[in-house]
Amino acid sequence: MSVPVALIVVAALNGPRSIRLISHLVPELIEVRSKELAGRDGINCGRVSVRGNPKQATDCALAANQAGKPFRVIYNRMGFDSSIAVAIVRTPSGAVTSLFYDSDPTGAGIRFFQVIDSKPCPVPVHLWVNPSGRINCFQPETSAPQDIMSPNAEPY
Repeated sequence: MSVPVALIVVAALNGPRSIRLISHLVPELIEVRSKELAGRDGINCGRVSVRGNPKQATDCALAANQAGKPFRVIYNRMGFDSSIAVAIVRTPSGAVTSLFYDSDPTGAGIRFFQVIDSKPCPVPVHLWVNPSGRINCFQPETSAPQDIMSPNAEPY
């Protein structure tokens, strides 16, 4: 039995509170996946909190992209019953991808069920800065999102 499965079993035997406490030991999938995609030498432009000022992280990502360097930037979004975030990542090969993260689509507040969806940015890649100061790789005219997992999660 692997360690995470063993932790889940032990937590389940001790009740829901234990499950929630142990679930926070599980790393956030968006952190893991964005690091993998950006590579060992990728520039970490940071993570912007829900109400945080994105200027420094956005400027970092734009500069890295302009220089042709791999990078990652994560913007937390307001979630209802889970943590959600959007990331833009440039790989060492130059491909740019958007990652859409939900810490728990079931709404139970347990990170064991986290999901991530990735969408490649249209080629040629053009990074836009939306009115909230976050970068996006989908054009403003195609920006009306249906939900958080839509290709463009933030409207212009």
